[in-house]
Amino acid sequence: MTSDNRILLIHYYYPPLRSAAVLRNYYFSLAFANRFREVLVVTSSNSRKLQQEELFTLPNMSVHEAFTFDYRTLAGIKTKNNHWGENQKKNKLYYFISRLQKTLPFHFIIGEGGFVYIYHAFKQGKRIINSGGVDVIYSSFGPYADHLVAYLLKRQFPGIKWIADFRDLQIEPLYKNVFLKKWQVKIERKLLQKADLVTTVSEGLANQLKKYGRSTLAIPRGVQRRLKSGRMYDKFTICYTGSLYRQFRDAAYFFEELAGLIRTEEMAQDDVQFLYAGRDSAQFQIWVDEYNLQKIYVDLGFISKSATWEVQNQSHLQLLLTTSTSDWNGVFTGKLFEYLESGNGIIVLVNGVRDLEFESLMNNTAAGKVFYEPPIKKSELANYLLDQYRSWKKTGAIEMEINIAFLDEQMSWDHQVEKMLEGISSLR
Repeated sequence: MTSDNRILLIHYYYPPLRSAAVLRNYYFSLAFANRFREVLVVTSSNSRKLQQEELFTLPNMSVHEAFTFDYRTLAGIKTKNNHWGENQKKNKLYYFISRLQKTLPFHFIIGEGGFVYIYHAFKQGKRIINSGGVDVIYSSFGPYADHLVAYLLKRQFPGIKWIADFRDLQIEPLYKNVFLKKWQVKIERKLLQKADLVTTVSEGLANQLKKYGRSTLAIPRGVQRRLKSGRMYDKFTICYTGSLYRQFRDAAYFFEELAGLIRTEEMAQDDVQFLYAGRDSAQFQIWVDEYNLQKIYVDLGFISKSATWEVQNQSHLQLLLTTSTSDWNGVFTGKLFEYLESGNGIIVLVNGVRDLEFESLMNNTAAGKVFYEPPIKKSELANYLLDQYRSWKKTGAIEMEINIAFLDEQMSWDHQVEKMLEGISSLR
């Protein structure tokens, strides 16, 4: 689908924060620019106060600020810090406030955006639509304020198609992230009744959203392989970049297996390093101390996107932590796609039951292997680590040949946008 008209994007975060999740919106906006005459982005005025990535836009794209006054505004004025560490999140008061501000309708009062942003974003969107030529609105959660703005615009301009995207879910079955769950379902169902198409990052999340009775598609984040120097770290290097999420991303089993290989001298300690880049250094230090891995651990702290990419580009293996249950699986985070873009190996460690969607992705891309805690096969993770270490020791590289054709043809940003627009075209 290619349109001579314009598309309106409602994105509180634009340009994105230093977060792999919200980069989805940025790259989709570039792909939309190849499909529409003009891409118009309504975003928060907080973009001038918080830590943002410096990213380019195309000539047929324009950004329109909506005045915002919320807790992010105050945090930005004080520190320009828009991230919280995992230790802070474990605080009971923080957990209560976090659940409350994610709970509808309180989210629209004390959450990101709030009434001030919602009012001004709606006003901006209405002005843009009245200028003519807009035939699609695209909004992406979170925050939910973006979907409310899109809902209000759709109600006033019913002829325009609305795509409601979910990078995460408002109501997560496992995390217990909101109060009044039944009330949340009612509100969300009411809002999404106006959506022409609901999209999300995986089939697992799509299955949760289909209960609202709207046309729903799994549209993963796109992959754009990076141009790399080819230089790798001198040591056999495993990295983890990004944040944790309470007990649901647990690396203890990984460190236990790695420590065992070093303790038995199957891996030489001086050959190995584990790099962490992110805001949860305190938790990683706990694991490192527990398994006596201080000599191989390097804490890089919270670094820029470009520096994070360099860590991924030069690491031999990248650790990804996730959780799976019988009704909660296929949780594809932005980090997963960043790892794929590096072209280096991925170790997926799933806390819980088998995640067939993750296994399918790793098989199709040949980018890595999925392991479980508790393990399905004893010593499988340790054996994999040892095999890759021995390959590196012998050849300077691990044993992996990623499926480039699959990444370029099936997982590009353009391909994902094409699926999205074909999905909405089929509704006309």
